Amino acid sequence: MNNKVFLSYSWKDTQIAARLYNDLVHSNVPIWRDQIDGDPTADFQKEFLQKIDECDFFIMLDSPNYRGKSNWCYTEVQRCLENQQRRSGPQIIVCLLQEDGPWRTQYKNEQHKLVFEQINRLKYLRLDYEGYDNDNKYDIALNAICEKLEIRYENWNRIPTYQDLEDEIANIAKTKYDEQVANIILDGYRNIFNKIELHYPNVRESFLLWMDDCNNAKTPLFFPRWTYAVWLVNQDEPNLEEARNYFLELTKLFPEDPRGFRGYGNVIAAIGNDFFEIGDVGEASSCYNISVKYLQKAESLLYEPKNQHQKEICLFGVLTNIGVSLLCLGDYSEALRYNSTALDVMKAQNLFREELVNDTFFIMKKMEYDTLFIIDWLKQLSLKYKLEPILYQLLGLCYNDVGEYNKAYANLSKAYELCPSEENRQFLNNMRI
Repeated sequence: MNNKVFLSYSWKDTQIAARLYNDLVHSNVPIWRDQIDGDPTADFQKEFLQKIDECDFFIMLDSPNYRGKSNWCYTEVQRCLENQQRRSGPQIIVCLLQEDGPWRTQYKNEQHKLVFEQINRLKYLRLDYEGYDNDNKYDIALNAICEKLEIRYENWNRIPTYQDLEDEIANIAKTKYDEQVANIILDGYRNIFNKIELHYPNVRESFLLWMDDCNNAKTPLFFPRWTYAVWLVNQDEPNLEEARNYFLELTKLFPEDPRGFRGYGNVIAAIGNDFFEIGDVGEASSCYNISVKYLQKAESLLYEPKNQHQKEICLFGVLTNIGVSLLCLGDYSEALRYNSTALDVMKAQNLFREELVNDTFFIMKKMEYDTLFIIDWLKQLSLKYKLEPILYQLLGLCYNDVGEYNKAYANLSKAYELCPSEENRQFLNNMRI
């Protein structure tokens, strides 16, 4: 996207600001956040006012902290409202970090009242929750933000968030941890999270020391092993074997938590891919079979009421990955069954996954589905996902197969317009020939 985004928040709300910033950066949003993108040598006030003047969207994380003692947040939103009067922009997106209440009408002075009463008239998104996000408010709000920015949001877990650890500690600390122990654990991960963001070289050593501290707390925690395993998988050179061991340990320590089974299933599938690439089809097939077993266990756990908070986050990925492993095993009918369910979840959650559509198309072709049926399936998807080039590319290829060359050319042209890649250019050139 070309629109520029400014993230306005109180430094006391840095935790949720960092989470939102990382998710939007991952979705290729050009967003500016002072603590990350600010120039340490620049005049701070001049710089952030300039960024507000340049932005097209102003995301405001509204909270008692935002409206508290500091005038920085007030200055930012005031400048934003002044720009709206001068140039009809930027668009303000208000996210409440606490439940709406008296704090939104208790003004510091008349100047604050004048500014914040204008904000109170705007429709807001809810980002408030305590403990586990059972109502999935964060992802609902993030999807709504991305819709306003006209981009597609895809949930990701490159590394689990600090909030996940806080949630787990909050749920057990009341009876099993004293405050000092809880703070040691929380501060330890905060340190690691900051090192990751700042690209420090000794993250692994910090993880191992921190996990020792967690083990000394006597009560097993899910988060430390899980987040370390996820971090191992997402390195430039993934350590799949070590990650596999930690995920397997989680399935034994926490047999009712789907995340351990999901992680183990995904890592075993990745190891299977490595075997396949070197031509060891037997070992690859063995890995894919194990992957399906563990991912299906994760799926069954997600349907249990106590894991409802995980279902919205994990189900789509689990179904998709089962479909991929079954596809690798050549079990096309079962792969198609899982892919179809994943597609239903994709549409219900307003997601889009190009690989899922591509794999489903491939399976249908392998199973010799009627091309007109496939065309109708792709057309239905394109009605909902009007800006996805893969749908027009596949439609163009299908129309070409049935001899409807004008429609083939129109769809391949649309695919190239949306994504001027070399692949789409080749498809279009072949049609011109």
